[in-house]
Amino acid sequence: PTRRETVKLAAAVAATATSSSLPAFAETINDISAIEQQKVRLSKGQVEKKLSKVPVIALVNSEDAPFLTGGNGRIGYFFLDPIEALREKKLIERDQPDARLKVVTLPEVFFPLVRGEQGNLGGELRLKPSRRQVVLANRALVYQKKETQLMATTLDENKGQVPVFYSEKVSYENKEGEQSFPFFLSKEDLDAAYAELQKIAGGPVSEDGTIPIGLVRVATLDGLVDQMLTGEVDLSKAILVAARSSLNAVRSIVQDGTP
Repeated sequence: PTRRETVKLAAAVAATATSSSLPAFAETINDISAIEQQKVRLSKGQVEKKLSKVPVIALVNSEDAPFLTGGNGRIGYFFLDPIEALREKKLIERDQPDARLKVVTLPEVFFPLVRGEQGNLGGELRLKPSRRQVVLANRALVYQKKETQLMATTLDENKGQVPVFYSEKVSYENKEGEQSFPFFLSKEDLDAAYAELQKIAGGPVSEDGTIPIGLVRVATLDGLVDQMLTGEVDLSKAILVAARSSLNAVRSIVQDGTP
């Protein structure tokens, strides 16, 4: 296909609320090992920019304070899965009728609240990933063959361990022809990206459209951010891709005016 056809095809797969700002898929499959060749430390502002496309659901009271529902009332969660946030809201509002959902972006909570830069907030605040994505990540970790500084162990969503999925066989190319490397918050979105690249390249695609498990790599969001800040791995070209299913659910929450 032509470059224009490739861009159009890739955009349909990678569609998000801000899809116009994302680069198109590369016309050829590229090895992500190129990002490991030099150390490049990113500033906190640069990291926050990479996190800015990810929506987060906070469960707050009338004073905009997050509810502390875990660890005997000492832990509060910011949800990456809006459906799970809705379920939690229904449980809390039995005793707390002022409970409501608030849509924010990941940078608004990551450093100041999750990493505790604003000091003692009366409890620990954590991100809570989708339970389904944690299960898929733990399956993939079994097959992850070599240890890297991005590699995680068995993950637990209640501990705030957010999985991100990537593959050495998936990369983007922007309009200037520069390579970027996507880290997906949804395994299904990695599957879709890989399948589309294989179709473009004329390679094989599994019957269920999933990427071969041996090609899946798993990191944690915390590990990814730490590597960006330290520069141990050059992640200046990394892109954090929000889960398409979560973006769609957030749109519904906003459009319906769910309190």
